[in-house]
Amino acid sequence: MSGRIDGGTDAVTLDVEPNKALVRRQVAAMEARDADALAAVFGADARWWVPQSACLRAGIERPLVGRDAVVALVGGSQVFFSDMSWTIDLLIAEGDHVAAHMHMAGTTASGNDYLNHYHFLYRVEDGLIAEVWEHADSAYAFERLGF
Repeated sequence: MSGRIDGGTDAVTLDVEPNKALVRRQVAAMEARDADALAAVFGADARWWVPQSACLRAGIERPLVGRDAVVALVGGSQVFFSDMSWTIDLLIAEGDHVAAHMHMAGTTASGNDYLNHYHFLYRVEDGLIAEVWEHADSAYAFERLGF
């Protein structure tokens, strides 16, 4: 399958399947809390844009900048969740972007059941994830996490 980028009169067709496969690897590594596998899919200067409420309410930087900061956030979920399972509901890709609609089910570290829906928009550069924009019901997340 190919995505199409229109830029004026020129059109470039890219094979988007490798980008979608990269996102699938990132989600699997996030679920497994595998820091090495996560580090392997992010570029050195990766940026992760958490929801604005996470910045304001939980003090998370926006954006998180750098592979180490991103891996610490998405690989360190055991602080918040005792178990979790990610399901990719839909992946749509065009050019260097992949849109992912997902849901995560699990149990918070404090014992609350958790089920939230997420939308992530990924930008891929040179075969690695360069940027991620995260959108979720953060009011629900904060309530379930006890913030």
